[in-house]
Amino acid sequence: MKNNLSSIKKSNLKIIELLSEEEKLTFLVGAGASVDSPSQLPAASEVIKALIKFSCSKSEINKILKIQDLPFEILAGIILESFDDVKFLDFYQESDKPNLEHFVLAEMIKKGAFIITANFDFLLENALLQSDIPKKKIIPVITEKDYERFSDPEKLYRNGKFPVYKIHGSPKNIITGEDTKKSFANTLRLIGVNQTRNNIIQLEPYKAQFLEKTSSERTLIIIGYSGKNDYDLIST
Repeated sequence: MKNNLSSIKKSNLKIIELLSEEEKLTFLVGAGASVDSPSQLPAASEVIKALIKFSCSKSEINKILKIQDLPFEILAGIILESFDDVKFLDFYQESDKPNLEHFVLAEMIKKGAFIITANFDFLLENALLQSDIPKKKIIPVITEKDYERFSDPEKLYRNGKFPVYKIHGSPKNIITGEDTKKSFANTLRLIGVNQTRNNIIQLEPYKAQFLEKTSSERTLIIIGYSGKNDYDLIST
């Protein structure tokens, strides 16, 4: 797969057809999936504007707002360097109401599809819980230790487990209660550092390898993702 979404052909498949498909599917989920009601989290562009107004001096705000295609994660990483705390992203934890997209994705997880999300929210986990999946069977994969332990989604599915791979991290594992802010902050910092160095792959190496492995010889379906953050998309 090329690292530019413009080269990817659009599929004519409908969601209802996917639910009955035997094809091996991998979903890459972005912020757009959490915008619709009742989730109603803001789109990345809205958050970028709010963060710029919150963190920048008044004399620089208009100038920075004019920057084209500024990725949200890059901005968050820059702010993190100044504040050294991810509390400014706590609003992502406020919505606990999954929308239709989350419930469709929950059904796909139950059917063995791989779900990789760039989102920080907990809406996929909540959709699984509200779809009568026992809490002990849901596995958010967030930290490096998680990726080492749960690197084989097919094996997990065969054992009745349902993983949600969070490639940009998350401040908390809402299933186990583990505080994962440190891992979350490290991921945002790394994305920011690699962007300034023009590195092609800007995720941690273990995540980049996982993303490549789980999209190889599978149909990749992208939901709620603009493609501006093409550091998540690697050649395969």
